Amino acid sequence: MSSQKLSDYLFYEDDWCKIYCADCLVVMPLMEPGSVDLVLTDPPYGRDSIEKWEILGKISFACLPSGGWCLSYSGQSFMPEILNAISKSGMVYRWMMSLSHSGPHDLRPLGEMLIEIGWKPILIFRKPPFLSKPGSDRFKDTLNGSGRNKKNHPWEQAEGECEKLISQFNGTILDPFLGSGTTCVAAKNLNRKSIGIEINPKYCTIAVKRLRQEVFDFRKEIKNG
Repeated sequence: MSSQKLSDYLFYEDDWCKIYCADCLVVMPLMEPGSVDLVLTDPPYGRDSIEKWEILGKISFACLPSGGWCLSYSGQSFMPEILNAISKSGMVYRWMMSLSHSGPHDLRPLGEMLIEIGWKPILIFRKPPFLSKPGSDRFKDTLNGSGRNKKNHPWEQAEGECEKLISQFNGTILDPFLGSGTTCVAAKNLNRKSIGIEINPKYCTIAVKRLRQEVFDFRKEIKNG
C-alpha cells in the first residue's frame, strides 16, 4: 500500500489556494472524491496531446460531485478527438462557449482551407447524474476576450476572462494543468477557493509569485473615501 500523502506534494498554500507540484495523475487518487465543484483548465491542444484530455476526463469524474462542471479551453482542429477523449471517463458533453479574440486574428492552414480564427472554444462537460431541475443552471455562452497575455507561459490565458468564467459557477475550483497559475489567481481575486496542480516546478514558482502579489483596489478605496 502506498504511503504517499497529498501533503507530500504541497508546494504552496494560503487562505484561498493550494498548489501541488506533481503529475495530476499522482495527485488525483489522493484527493477526496467530490472535493471540488468546478474543474477549469487549459490543456495542450495538439494531436499529440489527446491523452491529456483523457486524463482531464478521469480527474473531473473522480474529483467532482454528481452534477459538477468541467470547463476547458480547447483548440478547434481536433475537436472530435478531444470530445471523445473526455467522454471516455463518463463525463457528459453539455455545451460549448465561444471566446472571441480581440485584436488581429490568427491565420491557420487546415487542409485545403486557410482559416482566419477569431474565437476559441471553451468546452462544458458535466458529471452525471444531473441533480438540478431543467433550466435552473443558467450561464452565458459567449465571452469577449480581455486580450492576450503570454508573459508567464506560452499557453497563458487572461485573468479577466477567467474571472468571468468562474463567476458563473459556485464552489471550489480545480485546475489540474495549472501552468503559471491564472485560474488560481482569478479565483483569489474573486475570494474563491481553488486548487492547482502543475508538474513543472518552474511554473509552480511563477504561480506562487503571482498569488503573493497584493493588488490595490482603487475602486474600493474611492468608494470608501
